Amino acid sequence: MKAEEKRRQRDISINVKKDRVQGIAKHWLEKGNARPENRGGSMENEEQAAKKDMVRKHIQSFNCRASHYARRGAPGRKFLPSDLSVAKMHQMFLEQNHQQVSYSLYWSIFVYDFNLAFGHPAKDVCSSCVKFRIAINDPDLTAEEKRSKILLYTLHRRRARQFYDTLNDVGDTFTVCFDIMENLVLPRSAIGQTYYSRQVYFYVFGVVRHRGRGEPQSRHEINLYTWLEYENSKDSNIVASALQHYFSTVARVDLRQCQSLRLFSDSCYGQNKNINVLSILFALRSQLYP
Repeated sequence: MKAEEKRRQRDISINVKKDRVQGIAKHWLEKGNARPENRGGSMENEEQAAKKDMVRKHIQSFNCRASHYARRGAPGRKFLPSDLSVAKMHQMFLEQNHQQVSYSLYWSIFVYDFNLAFGHPAKDVCSSCVKFRIAINDPDLTAEEKRSKILLYTLHRRRARQFYDTLNDVGDTFTVCFDIMENLVLPRSAIGQTYYSRQVYFYVFGVVRHRGRGEPQSRHEINLYTWLEYENSKDSNIVASALQHYFSTVARVDLRQCQSLRLFSDSCYGQNKNINVLSILFALRSQLYP
């Protein structure tokens, strides 16, 4: 009786029922350690984990590409097509898998489990390529008409590849590529007041002598002309002036040793393909090859 009374008083003093104490003691005798705490923690079940795996596999199924430029702030980041978004990808997942997965869950997996971003829309693209892609996706086309459009588009792409083959086949020519490069904003700072204050654009015009595919490219063959926006505009006059200086001073000796001159640039008529640039080239021809 005294032992039973002491046991009852002990249970009352620690406010623990007898069955619970016996359960802990039994677990210690069987396992050799204390019973683990199973309360709280993650409430995720197998069904939720399976949904997350399906979302990850769906995101991995998209074709990604690395950036053409180095991303110091986001190393290893891959880019999805610019016409996609997380909302579109989530909708495609629902249509393909018929699983009720919330947008917030899909978004959190996309952000925290992957190093992905969406590319910028393409600019300065070929108008013929855009025309062919729109025509090929026209649902009103017959099978024969669609096949004809695909054939014309393939022929157009082969001509474009032939252009780059011609560019790399230098031979006994003086080949130059030129373009106004990216505009730089000065001063460059992350401070909000600086961002909303008046800033100055720094223009860069590049002229590069192309040696051909596989040939070493020296940094001395890359010439940059720089100016600020208040010093001059970004038009055909400044392009013609830079080309005149390059051909008459920098490349004068090498140019006279070659049989012909080839120029490659983009299709910007206001800067590169216009009467001002052609006039300066004809003037240089009469000076260098009298």
